[in-house]
Amino acid sequence: MVDTGRSPPGVPKVVLGLLQWSPEPSRRFAFISVDGSPYQKLREGEAARGLAITSIDKDSVTFRYESTRFVIRARH
Repeated sequence: MVDTGRSPPGVPKVVLGLLQWSPEPSRRFAFISVDGSPYQKLREGEAARGLAITSIDKDSVTFRYESTRFVIRARH
């Protein structure tokens, strides 16, 4: 898994606008923009433009695109 703070080469560009973490998984979500698209609210397991959110933690979101997994940390 790659943890560079941004999308790795060959993966759509992701911008993490906001994330909401909760001990209850159904209440976790993140607002993301993919390749300059408007921000979308996604939950764990949902995808946009082939990019899936595999997990949302207190300060980061883990994504999967094809066989690549990577983490983007929230800015404080």
